[in-house]
Formats: sequence, structure tokens, C-alpha cells
Amino acid sequence: MGSYRTSLIVGSILLVIVGLLCAPAAARVGLKGIQSGDTIYVGEESLDLTGLDPAVARLVHPDNSITVTDPDNFGLRAADVGTVTGTYAAQDAAGPVPGSPFVVVDVPSVTLDIVLNDTANSVDGISVTRDRPLAFRLENNLNGLHGGPPSASVAIETTLPNGTTVTSFGGRNLSSVPVRASMLFIPGIDLAGAEPGTYTARAVWTDGTGLAGKEYDSNTVRFEVLDPARITITVNVSGSGTYALGDEIVLNGTCDGGTALYLFLTGPNLGNGERLDMGCPVTDGNATTFTRVFVEANDTWEYRWDTAALHAVIDPGIYAVHATPEPRDAANRAQHAVVGVIFAMPTVTASVAPGDPLVISGNASGNPGNVYVWIFGQNLRVFSDPAGVAANGTFAYTLSPPETARLAPGRYDAVIQHPMMDSEQSVRFVPPGSISEPGRAPVSLEGLTPSDAEAALKDAFNAPAVDDTFAEVTFRIADSPDTADR
Repeated sequence: MGSYRTSLIVGSILLVIVGLLCAPAAARVGLKGIQSGDTIYVGEESLDLTGLDPAVARLVHPDNSITVTDPDNFGLRAADVGTVTGTYAAQDAAGPVPGSPFVVVDVPSVTLDIVLNDTANSVDGISVTRDRPLAFRLENNLNGLHGGPPSASVAIETTLPNGTTVTSFGGRNLSSVPVRASMLFIPGIDLAGAEPGTYTARAVWTDGTGLAGKEYDSNTVRFEVLDPARITITVNVSGSGTYALGDEIVLNGTCDGGTALYLFLTGPNLGNGERLDMGCPVTDGNATTFTRVFVEANDTWEYRWDTAALHAVIDPGIYAVHATPEPRDAANRAQHAVVGVIFAMPTVTASVAPGDPLVISGNASGNPGNVYVWIFGQNLRVFSDPAGVAANGTFAYTLSPPETARLAPGRYDAVIQHPMMDSEQSVRFVPPGSISEPGRAPVSLEGLTPSDAEAALKDAFNAPAVDDTFAEVTFRIADSPDTADR
């Protein structure tokens, strides 16, 4: 409650400040009585121009002249103004009126936007969940009507998913919003009871000004309300999950609760996420900072990701692609799906002399705590040995000099297992020499060649119930032939 009250106070101060900055030196007194220097708006009716001169017969601009048939009951028609706005001098039948009274003619304008409460982030054209309160923001050019009490008002009409149009929405009565400043901010639009679906809203002129029904209403804003509990999202990735920077990766999946998804990437040094083209860090609630993809009528979606732009800005390592139904970053994520991708993990290609230390290092996103190392070679088997991940996402696994001194010459393959966001291994080591995965019987690696044992492990990672991902590293012990006996 305290934060809500604070937002109302700030909003009120904003309205007062904007009103003072934008108000003319002398606002109109009342809606209809016009004095010299007032602004009148195309479409207004029943204006009393006798305050300019009781016998005013014309309003004259260097490029236009408007006939005043009845000074007591004047209507400013669009056809009489055309495109010529600005200062119009009052004249009677004989010519200019003594004292040179004038009015300023303008076309009324009101622009509506809907933003996340307490932010400037528009929700026009995007999806929001029901736990996100909104605010209506209205901008207008009606400085001449900003008197006190205000002379004009608008109604904000919201059309619900069932087609019904209402002027009371989100706990706020919006049937008569006084136009008292150039910027109006109406906070605290509560979506807790809103039905999922597409909504539209616009500001329309109410009776009194004469502007109602004359095409001077605001633009239409469209947004979608989602119920996170009813949304199911899947995300898949083409290929093996390990790529060179510059590859095209096809991301696809399903979403049964919205018309669009917002994609972003997390990983080493990416904070709460980056847009997939690395154009900018994602900002919670700001749709333009995310990669947006539309959901087809059959609830499927696809995005072809050209990773060429990533080459110069990210390090090799383990990353995660997130798909969310609204633009929420990794620190504030809504219902979402995630898939792991690996970019060109460093590979030890030089020969290592027996007795020299060997370090396998890299980056792992998502703060998993540990990655798990598996090594298959001529006389070395390492099964699921944990390697701690530092706070900056780096890890290192070392074979000491005594360990490499015992290794036979030849090729050795390491598989680095990342447990993904739950930090739990889906593929586990079962002593003395088997692996297990959800929904399948344990598979024994004993008696298999190094290459067959490695293939069995990687096959387990591709099982439907496994969310773990992996990277591969190859090294050689010196004096081995070009083709090792595996």
C-alpha cells in the first residue's frame, strides 16, 4: 500500500508541474465565453465571440478568412479552417476591430498510451500478465481549456475480449477524465480480475465541447492480457546444441496462451539478458529490447537466429535462450521456457606431454554451482566429476602432473555436463559404471570402448526428459599416432 500511495503522489505532482509549464498566460474562462488571445479548436460549437467584439463578422488569417454569422453561437468547422491554423484577427463588417482582438485556431489532438505502472514502458501491441498493473497516459494540445475547473473532459473507452465497451476498467471510473493539463497520468489500473484476451482502448470526447463524434478522438491502443497459470510454452533448438559463432540456429516451439513471445539470451557477462542480435540488454517491461516472435494460429512459432553478430561480442561458453509470453528479464521472469546452447567451447588441440598439468576451462551460465566432467580415453575414465563454477560463470578442471604421467599416448575426449536452470543432473552416474536418466533403465558403460561409452552418454543427453546440455573437449597425450586406437 505504501508504494501505491507514493506513486499517486508522484503522479499528482507531475500533473501540476506539466500544467504550469504548458498553460498559456491566460486560460479561457469557462468553455464557451471567448476573450482576445484565447485558443479555439476546430469542431467546437456554441462559442460566444462577443468578448472579442459584439459585431465581429470575420476571423482573418493572412491565408484564410472565416465568416462569423452569429457571434453569440459560433461553431468552428473543419471546412472553414482547412489547413490554416494560427492567429486570426477579429474584424467587423467595416474591417479590423479597435484594440486588435484575436484568437488562436488549432486542431484538437489527444494521444493515448498505456504503460506499465510507474514506468514509461508502453504495452501497446504487447502482452502483459494479470499481476502487472497499468497506467493510462494522455497527451493533448488543449492548453486553452486547461482552466480551473477544467472546461473539457474525455472518456477512456476499453473494449473487452468479448466485444463489450466499458468506461470503467481496472478499478477506475474513466467516464469523465478532466483535461486539466497537457499530460494526464492515471495510475493503478488493476488487471487482477481481467479476463485473458485482447483489449483495445481509446480516449473519446464527451459532450459539452462539441468535439464528440467528429474524428478528433485519440488513437487506439491494443494489448493482450495473459493468465500465466494457463500458458504452456516450449522451445526447441535445431542441431546438436553446440554451434560455431556465425551458424544459423532455428528456434521453434509452441505457446498456447498468447500471440507473441519475447526471446532473450543469458550467459557469461550478459547480466539479466540480451536481445538475440546483441543489440541491447533487455529491460524488464520494455518490449523493444527483446527479440519478438509471433505465435501462429496453430500455437506454433519459429525464429531463425543468425549468430554472426555474436562473434565479436560474446565469449565461447554455455548460454541459455529464454522464451517468455511478456517482456520480462531473467531477474523478473514470468512463465517461460528455456533451452541451452553452446558456442565453440575452447578445445585443447596441442599435445600434452605426460607429466604436464592439463586444465580444461570455460564458462557456464545460470549459476549452476557445478558442471560435471566425463573423460573417455585409452586408460582413463572419469565419470561425472564435479567442477565448481565461480560467481562470474567460469570453471576449471585440472588433471595434475601425476595423473597425466600415467596416461597412455593417444586421444582423450571430455564431455562437460551443464545441469541447466534447476542445477540438478538429469543424467547421473550410477556406480560402479552405469548412467541413469528419467524414464529409462540404467545403461552400463562398462565393457564399452571409449568412443562407444561417450556415444552412449551423449545419447542420454538427447532424451526427451533430459534438460541437461553439454560441451565437448578433445586433447592428446604426446607421442600418439595421428589415429588413436579407440
